[in-house]
Amino acid sequence: MNCVGARNYRYFFNFIFFGGVGCAWAAGSGAFLLLYVIDDPNRVPYEVFRNVIYVVIMAGAVFVALAFLGGWQAYLVTVGNTTIDYYDHSDLVKAAKARGVPAPKWAFDQGRVKNWQEAFDEHGKYWYVAWCLPRLRAHQGSGVYYADLGPKAL
Repeated sequence: MNCVGARNYRYFFNFIFFGGVGCAWAAGSGAFLLLYVIDDPNRVPYEVFRNVIYVVIMAGAVFVALAFLGGWQAYLVTVGNTTIDYYDHSDLVKAAKARGVPAPKWAFDQGRVKNWQEAFDEHGKYWYVAWCLPRLRAHQGSGVYYADLGPKAL
């Protein structure tokens, strides 16, 4: 009942990541062109100048949005959470604090590196590069069973 899950999370995250890189490139290139044109505004027709300003503003705005979304998703990956599980766990932590007991630990947290490897299903020698590359094989995990932890109650 969820469009982003264990088997397609890698592609969702990579879409956000490379979309942000593309927007940053477009905004940066446009800003560089604007700085170049400021010296002599007669080099470029007004219509082109106006279009470049539009691209810089739009690409910059989309970059900021994707940076926040990508940062949030990267945080969730490093702590071994999903968005829904994060909010459920936050409720448990608040309830534990209200009762004066220690907050429960997240059951699926295996450490930042293992969490990243598990989410993107990359465990080889060059996993830190391969996580963002396309691949032909399907995701090997189920998102419910972890080899190191065994099945966990969701």
